[in-house]
Amino acid sequence: MEHATSLKRKIGVDTHTHNIPNKELKLLMIELCKKFYKLGWLTGSGGSISIREDDMIYITPSGVQKDQLNVDDIFVLDRNFNILNKPNLALSSCAP
Repeated sequence: MEHATSLKRKIGVDTHTHNIPNKELKLLMIELCKKFYKLGWLTGSGGSISIREDDMIYITPSGVQKDQLNVDDIFVLDRNFNILNKPNLALSSCAP
């Protein structure tokens, strides 16, 4: 497993998320998906990423080109896994 500092340097983003507002966190996820896609770590529509920030969980959808996501495509769940933001897309099977 790569050290976090090495990973941050490789993908070129600051992955610290504490206190980032909802939209900016979603934009970070989109940026990460694009970078992961370019690095070959995600296929176009396969895989998923998620970020937990405090009591919220942000998850990319299933079956969508990860390098073409927009902020409205990101699912938001609370700590009890209730869906708070449900795009008209399939929730990833990686979801809890």
